[in-house]
Amino acid sequence: MKDQVRTSASVRRLGAIDGKRTEYGVRSLTGLRLVCHPSGSKVWQLRTRIDGSEVRLRIGTVEVYSLAEAIAEAQALLQKIASGIDPREERRAAEVEAVEAEGNTVASVVEDWMRRAMADKRTKHKIWLAFVKDVLPEIGDMALTKVAKKDCVRVINRLVDRGAITGSRRLYAHLSGFFTWCVAQDLIPTNPMAGMARTGVEHSRERFLSVEEIPFFWEAAHDLGPFGLSLQMLLLSGARRGEIANLKWSEIDMKAGLIRLSGARVKRLPKRANEGHTIPLSTGMRNILVQCPRPAKGDGFVFSDTGGLRPIQSYERKVRTVLLRNVAARRAAAGLGPGEPFTAHDLRRTCVTGLQALRIPLEVVEAVVAHIGVARAGVLGVYRRYSYDTEKREALEAWSRHLLSLVALPRKRLSPEAAAALAAEQTAALDPRIPESYRGLGSKVVMREDGDGAGFVIGGSRPMTKG
Repeated sequence: MKDQVRTSASVRRLGAIDGKRTEYGVRSLTGLRLVCHPSGSKVWQLRTRIDGSEVRLRIGTVEVYSLAEAIAEAQALLQKIASGIDPREERRAAEVEAVEAEGNTVASVVEDWMRRAMADKRTKHKIWLAFVKDVLPEIGDMALTKVAKKDCVRVINRLVDRGAITGSRRLYAHLSGFFTWCVAQDLIPTNPMAGMARTGVEHSRERFLSVEEIPFFWEAAHDLGPFGLSLQMLLLSGARRGEIANLKWSEIDMKAGLIRLSGARVKRLPKRANEGHTIPLSTGMRNILVQCPRPAKGDGFVFSDTGGLRPIQSYERKVRTVLLRNVAARRAAAGLGPGEPFTAHDLRRTCVTGLQALRIPLEVVEAVVAHIGVARAGVLGVYRRYSYDTEKREALEAWSRHLLSLVALPRKRLSPEAAAALAAEQTAALDPRIPESYRGLGSKVVMREDGDGAGFVIGGSRPMTKG
């Protein structure tokens, strides 16, 4: 057979002769053939010998490989054969890997990731729900190796388009963490989200309840059974929603006057994951607990509408609907507007703000709410190991007295004009260091002297004068 393939023009011109498969040699490389089929397809093929046997190695179609590219690929194959590598074995291994990769869909690998990497994460259920809701419907059926940056952008933009900026930023972090794990497991070569920017800015919430709002909240929560009691407990303790919503009787030591939470139940940095947290029981918290029925046998959830079998479900949804509607109704009865909405976490912020208004030192406030902040971050967190147990108990008891003094005021018997006059009178007598939001009805502040220094107690017998 004469070499007839010399130029790209000849590749286009040549074809099958008499309706039969026809091969044409390439003049510049012995063994390289252009195979023309009666169907019109044209394929590059290399004929050579491996271990003494003649083999034919398919390179690809003329649509994929030009003449120059086919020659370069054939030369590369010949070099591998000369060095003892069988290209056929390489291709078979690549085909097996491709089949396995096709079987690794995003959905199946996410399940592995949740089971192996996220099993001990406190927020694993939230992360799984985020993937089920926003990730798997979009790319769950795709092969993991086929996911590109544009697919990840599409997933994140779905949240952005519906206005969930904070949710989109958190999903970005979870999704990127998932792909980083996949790279570490050698499932994909690179993270497809590399170079992808987060959308928008996540703003920290600043909402907390003022002294004028607290009585309305307290009364509204009082009518909501175990759910309302758990909300009051959140405000009294400053704990996180999950720490109170999932509280069990076995975690309460009434004799010692403590709630003892294990490290798994407290939000911590990874290096502090095993640290537990104790919450001293104030008078107000004890009053809440005595209203909660305890199972006759065994353990159970403290705040439950199923006899302790499971915690209260759809917590935040009930806050947005049942609680806020009840608050608005009570405010309307007092001749006020509905007020600004708030969340369960805003009750924690209210507690922290109130403790600050009571002049509780920052390190004690952080210890009360199990927050690793300025006072316990970095090197200080390594060497400062004091637990502040006594100070925490005193702080929460002072906060309890303050709250109970607010909710015990005869607010309903005051007209709006009389209430405004009383608030102005009390505000004029307050120490100027008290925040504006705490200068309202019932905010009588007295200075308390004890062995650890001075602090404020709100709800005392007389207001403290300026100076």
